[in-house]
Amino acid sequence: MLSNYKFMRHLSNGCGHKFIDTSDLCTSEIQDILWTSLDLKARVKNHSFGKPLEGSRITMLCSCQSRSDNLLVQSALQTLGADVLFMLSSRWEQYKFKKDVGKFCSLYSDLVVAGGRNHNSLCQLTEGASVPVVNIASHKFAPLHALGVLMTLQEHFGRLNGLTLGWVGPMGKKLNTFIYLLPKVGIHLKYNSSPTPNFPASPLVLPAGKNFCKTFNTRIEACPDPLSTIAGVDVIGTSKHKKETQKLELHMFEGANKNWIFFHILPRWEGEVSEDVFNHQNSLVWTLHENIKYTLMAVVLRLLKTYRPTLVKPNFN
Repeated sequence: MLSNYKFMRHLSNGCGHKFIDTSDLCTSEIQDILWTSLDLKARVKNHSFGKPLEGSRITMLCSCQSRSDNLLVQSALQTLGADVLFMLSSRWEQYKFKKDVGKFCSLYSDLVVAGGRNHNSLCQLTEGASVPVVNIASHKFAPLHALGVLMTLQEHFGRLNGLTLGWVGPMGKKLNTFIYLLPKVGIHLKYNSSPTPNFPASPLVLPAGKNFCKTFNTRIEACPDPLSTIAGVDVIGTSKHKKETQKLELHMFEGANKNWIFFHILPRWEGEVSEDVFNHQNSLVWTLHENIKYTLMAVVLRLLKTYRPTLVKPNFN
């Protein structure tokens, strides 16, 4: 069983409690979050889950987040039994003193779930808060979405170590978070984020990711086009974009490993993937978005309570 978690101590370091990105999470901490997520899902499905956060007050601060993310967050918090106090509009990021927003929310909340356009805004809010702050997504990182992907891969393959994930889509928060997370759980990453082969993309956090690869004996490879990205991978993912040269078509998947799976972090536009890929039997889009809910539940619950899963710990190798 877990003791009073390294994960909890990690979130207490620095300026208050925080789950803003995943850069400092170690392998065992990532695995413990996924273990908790899988346990929560099993208990909810079996109708053996109570309301562990009943009476807890959680404030939602959302700025640029999609309606689907807002719905996901509210569903997760309600399943835990928490009271969602209120939601502020995009104006909170326009305030000059964002630390004051964190202090104000702390007066009335046990935890703040926040999303914003600017990652620095979230960091400043966290500095002022005396309660835990969880990042839904910012322009720089999307930790809950990436953890949802890992949970989905563990469910499907029964392991994480040794898989290869191909990302065909924009640079930014999703790719940055994958670069931080995947090497630590033994997953190799191939990516194509530039629609023009002669102008390769270099993600902001790539140097840190390369260092993680040296430590964990994994690799990150930039690819010139979608076909070379898909070749030999187990998992292909994307998110919304309008680059026709990066559109995923079913015939491209012939070069992927036999039991490939596809995921898309919603919402979607018309240009990034064909209907026969999005609705393919190997597409786990809807499973992923259900699982993101459980990763949020796991993070929030473990920030506020000592939680010990009843599910046997999975083998991630």
